[in-house]
Amino acid sequence: MRVRNLRSSSIPFIISACVLLIPGILSAQDAHYWTLQYGTRAELLGGMVVGSIKDLSSTFYNPGAAAYSIDQGLLLTTDAFELTHLDLHAGSGHRIDISDTRLSKAPGMFAMRFPFDVFGGNQIAFSYLTRQSFELELSDKNISSWWDPGWGTGNENFSGEFRFYEYLNETWVGASWAKKLSDRMALGATLYGIYRSQRMRIQTILRGAQVDGPGASAMMIREYSYWNASMLLKAGAAFDYRPLAFGVALTLPNLSLFGDGKTYYDNSVVNIDIDGDGTPDSYLTSDFQEGLSSTYRTPASIAVGTSYGYRTTTFHFSTEYFGMVKMFDILEPASFRSQTTGDTFSEVVTGGMKGVFNLGIGLDRKFSEGFSLYCGFTTDKSGWKEEVNTNITSWDLYHLNLGGAFRALDIDWTLGLGYSWGGDDMNIDLGFIDDSGSSGIIGEDGFSARTEYTKLKVILGFAFPTREQEGTEGG
Repeated sequence: MRVRNLRSSSIPFIISACVLLIPGILSAQDAHYWTLQYGTRAELLGGMVVGSIKDLSSTFYNPGAAAYSIDQGLLLTTDAFELTHLDLHAGSGHRIDISDTRLSKAPGMFAMRFPFDVFGGNQIAFSYLTRQSFELELSDKNISSWWDPGWGTGNENFSGEFRFYEYLNETWVGASWAKKLSDRMALGATLYGIYRSQRMRIQTILRGAQVDGPGASAMMIREYSYWNASMLLKAGAAFDYRPLAFGVALTLPNLSLFGDGKTYYDNSVVNIDIDGDGTPDSYLTSDFQEGLSSTYRTPASIAVGTSYGYRTTTFHFSTEYFGMVKMFDILEPASFRSQTTGDTFSEVVTGGMKGVFNLGIGLDRKFSEGFSLYCGFTTDKSGWKEEVNTNITSWDLYHLNLGGAFRALDIDWTLGLGYSWGGDDMNIDLGFIDDSGSSGIIGEDGFSARTEYTKLKVILGFAFPTREQEGTEGG
């Protein structure tokens, strides 16, 4: 049998299953750096605050600016809810339309500052933020009575199932220091401890059988999980020449400390003519390894920003370049042999990103002492590398934010909306099982697909001030 002779009624399910093998397609954005923003006003400005004097979000964007913060908040936190939608359209003889919509809570930030005068002019703050966070589960099933396994009559019963699951969480905990060297210049740094945890399982099962006759099946399972602890340093300098202000922030590559992981691989075929010689084949290749050492690498980056205040309006601009991360092994399990064919396999889990350059602009307008309006637009380029098997989101994103900040009940509030969009053309390979260089049980040909991604975010933030605000809102 050659399963590439599958009848048309079964093809849509199988194609959908192969399409969904793309990890994290809905919300992961695993190849982007500017998808998440932090802080009350900073989130509404799209993070364009590297050269602005704002709030405790500066511990992340530019630690030096914390010494100039006009809002001496003791506590800062933000929260958001995201409505994410993805459409995938494919043609080339196989018309496939896949869409998914989900509502989830977006990652946020918590930061706390000690009073300014406790440490003799040194600003000390602690922060906690979620740099990556998502959980995604996709599944599909198909049961039909039209499947041609090659050795039968062409109307065998068919059952197929696909399941994809991925979880990722990356938490940063930081201690920040900042000090004014003069009325015009301040320096600062944040030392972050990072904990990253990720696991993924892809499972596809195909089965076919005649009534009171022979059957055939194929199964592919790929699974890995790991955690890793690392640390990195972010340093910044802020310059205050109001109405003009500017700043620069340098993030060093992380230092991977230690971690642990495991991998699982199961590839089996029963009674399927893989090599096309007219004789059904059966084989089993299975492997499980645990106690593997994990490594994870982040890039060096440099951010430059400026702001200029004119009367009650302040303009913001920031740009950041993220260096390339060469392909590296997150988990490197030992090579293993197939239980039936004796062929050698390797299932290394890899990471890496290409260099990325992002920029954005923001605007805020102060209407009164208690109300300001903000907007921001940013690019969010993908660092996707084709040869890396843990980042798949190849499309570039664009983010637009709009909202207001106001004071009520002696708390500084922000409320706004964010809209993100992006898309990309991709080629989908329909190969399902690949053993010893065979052509695969679904077929060699792929097809083209178009992804269209949108996200709507509701932003809510608040900060508790410890002294009266002073100075101007911008610059």
